[in-house]
Amino acid sequence: MGSCWVFSMTTNHKVKVALFGTFRNYTAANPIELSLPDGANIADVKAALILALEISDNYAPIEALVQTSALADDYTILSRDFTLNGDVNLAILPPVSGG
Repeated sequence: MGSCWVFSMTTNHKVKVALFGTFRNYTAANPIELSLPDGANIADVKAALILALEISDNYAPIEALVQTSALADDYTILSRDFTLNGDVNLAILPPVSGG
């Protein structure tokens, strides 16, 4: 009788998120490094970022701020359903940012 092996081939990707504006008040870590599986999208990045920032939260709840902020790569602001492809560097931009 033969053996049957089942392998799970889930690959995690490193996602670095640079913090701008008020996000810098939530943690000394900048950028924040997240690990997300293949097929993750911007909504998944936001969910992971909320968890990471809540751990070090010294201020008001972070969820609303993250959900109303934009995530961008080097070229464009990304939609919630944009699927990540490999390791990526992103920036989170609060609703009001400037200098």
